[in-house]
Amino acid sequence: MRCSFIVSTGRTGTQSLAKVLHQVSGDTISAYHEPSPSRIFRIISTLRASGLLSDRWSLFFIRFFRGGLIQRQAHEIYVESNNFMFGLCDLLVDQFEGVRILHIVRDPKTYAESHLRHGVFRGFKGLVSRFFPYWLIKPRHLGIKTARLWLKMSQHVRLFWFWTLVNRVIENDCRDLGERYRVVRFEDLFSDQELFLDTLIWLGMSNDKAGAATELISERYNIGAQPYKGASADEDEMLADICGDLLEQYGYQR
Repeated sequence: MRCSFIVSTGRTGTQSLAKVLHQVSGDTISAYHEPSPSRIFRIISTLRASGLLSDRWSLFFIRFFRGGLIQRQAHEIYVESNNFMFGLCDLLVDQFEGVRILHIVRDPKTYAESHLRHGVFRGFKGLVSRFFPYWLIKPRHLGIKTARLWLKMSQHVRLFWFWTLVNRVIENDCRDLGERYRVVRFEDLFSDQELFLDTLIWLGMSNDKAGAATELISERYNIGAQPYKGASADEDEMLADICGDLLEQYGYQR
């Protein structure tokens, strides 16, 4: 069985992509979005990225929480979209056969707004992100000196930091994977049918079924063109300092 994992910061259409794969793939692909248990991987990823969890224990948890699920699949290809696995990509490649990693990135400004609209710092989510030490990866987890300023940061700026940290962790873990690793922009994936088709084929879908899958993409998935209006001018000025060369690398404006 060949495995593919779709990772990102979240708010990048990974659920929609898994849904399309599930609906169209027929008897060739088992596609899941954050199958249970999943949230435990968010903690595992943060602990490993922070240097507090060894590769040996990380692999143990991967085998324990995913090995059985993957082995039970009757289809030829297993695809999982799971943003919580951002810190485990290289280990997934070592653990399972033929693994490919699809890394979806999104403009940090619209990403932050989308996260805030979905209540990332409100209610139960807000309590967990504030008081559970390794639920939300923060600058201090990677030894960044500005960590002490986290509580004083605005919500947009915190999410700019999160965007940067998660994308850098994924890139660092996948730098040696060659053709088994691919980066696509959210804004392009759901607006460019040719790119969407090519991505589905790269994940393992047959050409004919991938062609049919493009018909399922509707305007409600294509939300990358929504106007940016949330952060203040001061917050926008901090964007380049926080996100650094990743903005230029991914083709986003500073």
